[in-house]
Amino acid sequence: MAGETPTSAAICLPVWRWRRDAPTPAYLALGLAGVGLLGYTAHLGVAANNTVASGQRLLPGEIRRSRNGIYSLTFQNDGNLVLTNHNNNLVIWSSGTNNKNAANCTMQADGNLVISSATGQALWSSSTSGSNGAYLLVQDDGNVVIYRTDGNGAWCTRTKGR
Repeated sequence: MAGETPTSAAICLPVWRWRRDAPTPAYLALGLAGVGLLGYTAHLGVAANNTVASGQRLLPGEIRRSRNGIYSLTFQNDGNLVLTNHNNNLVIWSSGTNNKNAANCTMQADGNLVISSATGQALWSSSTSGSNGAYLLVQDDGNVVIYRTDGNGAWCTRTKGR
């Protein structure tokens, strides 16, 4: 049942945690009776590899990949944030911030994704402030979306299917 602690007879694996301030992650319990959601466990502090959570930042060289592995969002060492389709090895979207001394890519708590210099100067933003707690998701369809806490999209790369 939801809210119960999984028993020691079950094997528990983390499935999803979408916000730092969200309830603890759900666990998938595999046991003799099959597969079922037993409940929640202690906070692990691990973000999914396809998200940038509210308040989280990417440093140059960091990557987020779609779950299917076809798409990756990379904050390159030259400061450009790029979305690549690995089926054809084409960049399908970029922030255009290469060679502008970008040092951080931050999903701010106010919902704005900002690429900034080491001194804090904003070089690019998604213009989505006012969406407190929003998070970025690299989707399997090739779109990168910033989702508000109500589940509605606030911004996207418009690259679905590319």
